[in-house]
Amino acid sequence: MVSRKQWVRVLLLLLAGWLLATLSASGQTSAGLEVLRLAESRATHGERTAAAAAYQQALTLLPDDPYPALRLAALYAGWGHGTEGLRALTEATRRGAAAAQLTPLRLTLLAQAGQWEPLAREATIRLAEAPADVQALALLTQAQTQQGDCAIAAETAGRWQAAAPDDPAAQQAVAALQPCATPGCHLRYGQQCLAEGQWALAVCSLEQAVAATPTSAEAHAWLGEALSRAGRPTEARRALEQATTLAPEAPVGWLLLGLHALRQNDVVTAQEALHRAQQLDPGNPAPCLGLMEVAALNANYTAVDSWTEAALLRGPEDAEVWKAVARFYVARGLQRNEFPGRAAEQAIRLAPSDAAAWILLGRSRLLAGDAGQALLALDQAVALAPTLAEAHAWRGEALAQLGRPAEAAQAQTRAADLQEGP
Repeated sequence: MVSRKQWVRVLLLLLAGWLLATLSASGQTSAGLEVLRLAESRATHGERTAAAAAYQQALTLLPDDPYPALRLAALYAGWGHGTEGLRALTEATRRGAAAAQLTPLRLTLLAQAGQWEPLAREATIRLAEAPADVQALALLTQAQTQQGDCAIAAETAGRWQAAAPDDPAAQQAVAALQPCATPGCHLRYGQQCLAEGQWALAVCSLEQAVAATPTSAEAHAWLGEALSRAGRPTEARRALEQATTLAPEAPVGWLLLGLHALRQNDVVTAQEALHRAQQLDPGNPAPCLGLMEVAALNANYTAVDSWTEAALLRGPEDAEVWKAVARFYVARGLQRNEFPGRAAEQAIRLAPSDAAAWILLGRSRLLAGDAGQALLALDQAVALAPTLAEAHAWRGEALAQLGRPAEAAQAQTRAADLQEGP
């Protein structure tokens, strides 16, 4: 039989164990809250990489609290990392966060992750509850456009503009998607969308341009370019070939066909189309730049030299041409005839405040093995564009080559903080 004294000892041991566990849990919670405060501070100062790491640590220290997961999801949304944000949001839901309160953040993350079908479904559900929800209307328009449902997107865009009449994005979507009376309006809207990188919206607008004027080679050509950029290569090829059939003496169709073929690694078609474009528009540097690419793919570096000089001859005072040449050489790690350094220096002469030109100069100096001079150029790029991730990334490379690893790591972290998701 266990004596009373022994029972008291057992109870005291159990009580001590419970107290230790309570103090440990309390200490863990306190540590978790401290890490969470650190994460919030990092996020406030734009130190996204460090903030994400701190939120992850807080998730471990506060295993039942949804708040760290919610804050991590919001961080990823501001960073443009939709897929990672959705994972964090799923964790927040698992920990008890109210799903209804997460809808705006979830819609944003679905759009960033390119999950158009669930985005369209969930935005539709949201609009059944709140028909004038501007965010849901905007993202539903985007999802429908990305899915190629242009007519349905036009109706949604109209609702979006009605809910937010002063929103320039809503106005642009309506202009691109809905019928217009002015001749050639959809061709102009489509070209504007292309210039802004809105490939799917450009497709919807340019399809209307083709429908309005089926014999317009220009409309078919730009529709082909939009389809190519939107990742629909078969349809793009068909539209571009139609453009060259309708107007075989117009250079734009051949140029865009050649560039599309380059994207598809169809070197034979690219060479034929770009040669035709160059013959039809001999003063234009663009076909020459494309033929540089063709020559490189054929490992014909004598032809690379010739087409480089031809492009520069046609655009001697155009900084974009010099930048394109410099970019061509640094991307391939190619050094020939003072290129890419000469091209980068000329680009800076023409556009001294262009951070991209300074980055190209820095990269050309790295390629030449002169990390010190590269760092000077990249410092200038950072000074001109302190929020440009690429400038910090290449600056980190220069610092690494100079044997300054701590500073290099800091620069690379800054680049990661600034790098938006795909």
